[in-house]
Amino acid sequence: MKRRTGYLAVALFCFIISAFLIPAIVNAAPQWNRSITVEWGYETPADLTLTGFKLYQEGMPTCEWSVPISRIGTCDVVLTAKITRYTLSALFSDGQESMQSDPYLYIDWGPKPRITSVTAK
Repeated sequence: MKRRTGYLAVALFCFIISAFLIPAIVNAAPQWNRSITVEWGYETPADLTLTGFKLYQEGMPTCEWSVPISRIGTCDVVLTAKITRYTLSALFSDGQESMQSDPYLYIDWGPKPRITSVTAK
């Protein structure tokens, strides 16, 4: 009976390692502190008063700017993946928030030159 209990303990240990520890190590994301500069364009609807913009990183609010005439903002972020999805929304005086923009994918492979924005007109 002792031998069987020993095998069970080893099997349980292996299960715990394979189920929890290995995926955590494999999926461990790097974390880079970055200051990003975002540029955008926006035409405010005539019936609304624009008060600012909100930046989302992977769907979570990360920065907000309350200067409605500006179309550029700087934000300190923590990148947890090499490719990060950003979206932007407009904020209005009546408390409304616009739909989020189409996503912009920011790619950061570490310290080397990189494009931070592309504008099409």
